[in-house]
Amino acid sequence: MVDNCCSSLIQNNEFFINLLADLGILVDKITGHLYYMKSFKPLKLCVEVIFVRHGETYGNCGQVTADGTIDREMVNADIINQEHRVFQGSADTEINQLTKRGEEQALSLAQKLNEICIDNWKPDVILASPSTRAIKTALPFIQLWDYSVLPLIYKGVREISFGTWENKRLCDFHRSHSCYLFSQHQHALIKAESIAQYPNAENFAELIFRAYSVLHELNTTFTKKRVIIFSHTLFGAACLIVLGKGQYYEGHEYLAFDGRRKDGSYYTMPNAEPVKFWD
Repeated sequence: MVDNCCSSLIQNNEFFINLLADLGILVDKITGHLYYMKSFKPLKLCVEVIFVRHGETYGNCGQVTADGTIDREMVNADIINQEHRVFQGSADTEINQLTKRGEEQALSLAQKLNEICIDNWKPDVILASPSTRAIKTALPFIQLWDYSVLPLIYKGVREISFGTWENKRLCDFHRSHSCYLFSQHQHALIKAESIAQYPNAENFAELIFRAYSVLHELNTTFTKKRVIIFSHTLFGAACLIVLGKGQYYEGHEYLAFDGRRKDGSYYTMPNAEPVKFWD
């Protein structure tokens, strides 16, 4: 049974449900689960893309207080508490910045990308999300290669906007809250409200279509070029689904984009690791 909230969300998202169906991706209107249809054809890239999720942030590792500030005690004790992680989305406050470990990950990433470049693969273009955490993850590599310009800031590769959920800890919501349908049950139609402070909230179905549009634009603008994208985990998951590389939820036939497996591992991309979008 679908409650009134979900019914409203489904009605408002018929447009995106139909758009994804045209791409060969089925969205179940009740569960919000995503499936590849028999008609699905992966988007073929005409550009070589290396995708990088930003380094670890305070919001990622749960070093955050209930009032949305950095938990200095947890930082000093180097405690990671995934139950305190937040819906970061497009937020860019102190808790969305790189931790010391995140900065170290960015330095390590620079060396990994350097090895790829030494192996005769040098980027023609570097794109980055507007979020500071993505830009600062890119900087060590740019400085290592002594590029004269900063990465091109491209809003298209920004993270999903969580609206009123942004920078809220999951543990501070009641278990009946709709955000759990998103984070624990892969519901692609659920999204938060949009208000003046947090405009343009998205759900995952909308994000998939944005990812498709971005990749299609890369094909047109950077044909046969080499591109590095510094971005975010959910945008990356949406790209992988469009490319036919989506992960299946453990023990099921629908696609996963958030949450964790029974062994405790996450479906999300690791921080500051290069992922090739070509075979």
